Amino acid sequence: MWLMKSRCRVLHKSSSRKGAAVGNLSAAGASGVDLVKPRSDSGSWALFLCMPLLLILSLLFTACSAAPAAMHAGADADGDNASIFSPLPVSNAEKPSEVSASVVAWINSEPITIGEWMPRMLELRSVIAAEWAPSSGDVNSDSFWYQAQKGQTPMEALQKLTLERFTEIKVLQIAARNAGIAMDISYQAFLANLESENSERKSRVAKGQTIYGPKQYSEKVYYAYTIANMVIRLKEHLGGAGDVVGSVSGQSLAHDAYESWLAEQLKAANIQINPPVYSRLLLTGLP
Repeated sequence: MWLMKSRCRVLHKSSSRKGAAVGNLSAAGASGVDLVKPRSDSGSWALFLCMPLLLILSLLFTACSAAPAAMHAGADADGDNASIFSPLPVSNAEKPSEVSASVVAWINSEPITIGEWMPRMLELRSVIAAEWAPSSGDVNSDSFWYQAQKGQTPMEALQKLTLERFTEIKVLQIAARNAGIAMDISYQAFLANLESENSERKSRVAKGQTIYGPKQYSEKVYYAYTIANMVIRLKEHLGGAGDVVGSVSGQSLAHDAYESWLAEQLKAANIQINPPVYSRLLLTGLP
């Protein structure tokens, strides 16, 4: 009974308050005052409580978006951390038009001049001759090299084989330059080194001093000697890099690991021929 009386008193007071409020609102409306409907207290509190959560989610989204860009920027700034299996850098430099008349092709933007091309092509001539001779006649005649057999001439096959060989040479030379093994990989620099080496040997012979190897290097022998020594040093560098499969720090890179690495580099190589020169090449050079 006490509880019922208490509830009645509460209800009576609540009704009195509501009546007074209605009366106040009516009076305000009669006096011309604009009324604004009050917002729900529960909605205001919900929005207030959600604002910190929305701010945190926004900050997390911004941080996640910036992280990959920062990681790439760091990798680009620190070239030493790049995987050795990543493709070799390709120069964006345009083909030098002023020397294009003497360039046969470019491998990763490194030029192959006619002077460098011809000795290598003549060295590979015996490979093509052995493959084509049984069905194409005398390898010493022009008809052998420039007569089409099955849609291709032996000369075209020789050009293709030479280009494949140079792709490997230039890829190795670029890798050696990137590793600090070779400073200048141009053919002009090679010829200057050959002249200097032969001059030194000539001087030592004149003084009666001991020299190892020939008294004078030919272009062919010194070219092969230079490439072979470069590959040895490059294998040592790759073996100590630590991020090549099969490498052991302080040791030369194993043959299988080296072949796998080289295959990756050859696959990524950018090969561009110079048609006006490449298409006119003969065994004697340009006509």
